[in-house]
Amino acid sequence: MILEKNSGHLMLVSELHGDWEDYSRAKQIFSLKHKKGEADYLVLIGDIIHSSPGRLDRSKEILDDILLEKELPIICLLGNHEFVHIYHISLTHEKSNYTENLEQKIASKRHLYTELFLKMPYSISTSGGVLVNHAGASASLTGIKAGIEAGIEAGAEKFQNLSLGWNTLANYDCKKVLLELEFVTNRYIAKKREIGHSAYSFRSQSDILGKVDVSKLESQRWWKYPLSGLSQTAYNPWWGRLFLASELGMFWWEVFFNMNELQYMDAYSSIVDVFLKKKPGKEMSFLISGHTHLPQGFKTIGSRQLCFSSSHSVENKKDKSYLMLEAQRNYKNLEELREGIHSLYP
Repeated sequence: MILEKNSGHLMLVSELHGDWEDYSRAKQIFSLKHKKGEADYLVLIGDIIHSSPGRLDRSKEILDDILLEKELPIICLLGNHEFVHIYHISLTHEKSNYTENLEQKIASKRHLYTELFLKMPYSISTSGGVLVNHAGASASLTGIKAGIEAGIEAGAEKFQNLSLGWNTLANYDCKKVLLELEFVTNRYIAKKREIGHSAYSFRSQSDILGKVDVSKLESQRWWKYPLSGLSQTAYNPWWGRLFLASELGMFWWEVFFNMNELQYMDAYSSIVDVFLKKKPGKEMSFLISGHTHLPQGFKTIGSRQLCFSSSHSVENKKDKSYLMLEAQRNYKNLEELREGIHSLYP
């Protein structure tokens, strides 16, 4: 989903990753600005959850606060760390399993949190021509060959039969995909139990999922995971692995997990240009995102993308920042956008 904002002042906050102190600070600043008429929306642009290993993770408390907030207008965009909970994907780093750590805390009321994630827009576009999302430009959504030539595994050419792209975001139905995952999984489990684990080779001809890489399934014996049914909404990593083994899963993995210029190198500038040009309704001029490693608090990529962080990966507290964005303003360059960056801890 793309959320359109034609007017108002947006206070953008990025990369909180379960840091309650930085979240509370950002909310405090926004509350004061909102009362003064200086800010209309607090926009958390993804990766609200999952702290780095060794740091206090208060992701659940932040989500609870967002769910309970009734007075302040808060918009949450979907980041890759929220995305994995929708599709039951086990996301790990070193010895830490981000997904399972939070799933254990939210298990009793998981449906409340996943409904929040499902409602999160992919991006915001302003009438002034600025696009805001979490992960930056995507080669898969543009459909250009630059990503493939740069070595991307899940390039757009492989997914033409799925008819995916920018125009599908508004109508993309996560729940339909989840129901398909459950159906395919149940069919697979039933067949395994009927004729034995070694005799049945999994194939999915689903119109939604596309073909499934059999080698990714059969090598890990995923049928050992118990099924719970989507009505119970219990976390089941089997579904996540099935999703990632499909064409659809590979496609969306690139959308949310690609590493921008670090992955695509010189080709990335072309990806950004086409990404902004192909946005439905109106071509965008600039892109604001988070997602990448930002020890200094922000960076520019080329002449059209600005990345910033309010918490995660920032080395000095004074460099943790938020960004004020005027929805109706036609910014001329990234320097004008950078003027909106302010420290959370001046």
